[in-house]
Amino acid sequence: MKKSATAILSLLSVVAVVNSTACGGGSMNSLNNNLNEGPVGASVSGTIAVGITPVSVVVDSTTANKIYVVDFGTRPALQGQSCSPSGADIEEFDGGSLKPTASAGFGSGSNTQTPFAAALDTSNHTLYVLANTYWTGFGHATTCGLFLPRMDSFDTTSLTEGSSMLGLGAGIDVNPTNGNIYIAGWEGKVAVFTATGGTSPTTLMAAGTGPKGIAVNVTTNKIYVANTVSGDVSVIDGATNSVMATIKDPLAEVPVAVGINPVLNRIYIVNSGSNNLTVVDGATDTVTITIPVGTSPSGVAVDPQSQFIYVANAGDAKTGDPGSVTVINGETNATTTLTDPSAKNPAAIAANPTTNKIYVANSGSNNVTVIDGAHN
Repeated sequence: MKKSATAILSLLSVVAVVNSTACGGGSMNSLNNNLNEGPVGASVSGTIAVGITPVSVVVDSTTANKIYVVDFGTRPALQGQSCSPSGADIEEFDGGSLKPTASAGFGSGSNTQTPFAAALDTSNHTLYVLANTYWTGFGHATTCGLFLPRMDSFDTTSLTEGSSMLGLGAGIDVNPTNGNIYIAGWEGKVAVFTATGGTSPTTLMAAGTGPKGIAVNVTTNKIYVANTVSGDVSVIDGATNSVMATIKDPLAEVPVAVGINPVLNRIYIVNSGSNNLTVVDGATDTVTITIPVGTSPSGVAVDPQSQFIYVANAGDAKTGDPGSVTVINGETNATTTLTDPSAKNPAAIAANPTTNKIYVANSGSNNVTVIDGAHN
């Protein structure tokens, strides 16, 4: 897939899926100036209060400079003849001021929803969100039970809900060059939807067992799927929508999330069962190194401009570990650890390569940590 340098930089701004200082923001010129100052470590620069149980964060690093936080809320219970409100919502924040600019709720009446994953396509201003739906049934309100999961779409220019479709999913990403949407865990497989293809997948393919994390490499048109049960990674050819390879790291257990550096063609997989990060050469789809990280890693974000990788570690409540962020130098594989005293249980993470800002959704403390990114 041939692209101009301008097109590639535009594609880098899309990273959605899982994500300034108090007066942050910035431009590519300011980032380049910072990168010329010499090595600087990452540091926590602020915290944003958000809704109930944030589980996903997505960044629009185009000139819009927006942050989208998906709040799971609480699991609904029977309340009269309906499900109780979950308190779930999507919140939009300005990346410069970190002030809220819009929000949208989920479900009402006899059914309600709890969203858990999101991906952003900046080419058509659409945020895709996976959510569980709870329902009281056909006039027999004895419980508020889990109904069918679904995918909702939101127009980010107004944060209004658009189309939706029922279906089972665990992870989601989108390719902005062709509008294809990839959902891992759709009926235990990987589903491919087109932006205009209706409510049914155009392709449904088997990957490994328990597919969850998924990410698109826009420069090679490959899709990488982390399979939690089989403990491997499926590589999908985006041109044919077929599995072309399977990657197995003998040191990895329970892979859950995938991050991609499209400039260096490197793939990063976080393994929550073995507390490490698998690094893959995208040219050969082979493992090059496995890097130890924190406890129960849950998400990964890559800044292809600075060549740093950020891993959200959820921690362990039983041992009193509130979680942390592992910062990895992509050139040397050296690691450092960041902690935010206001944060608990980091669940998702996103990077803005234009401003060199990192955002961490903390599900246990209902806030988002803002990090000034590292650079060499």
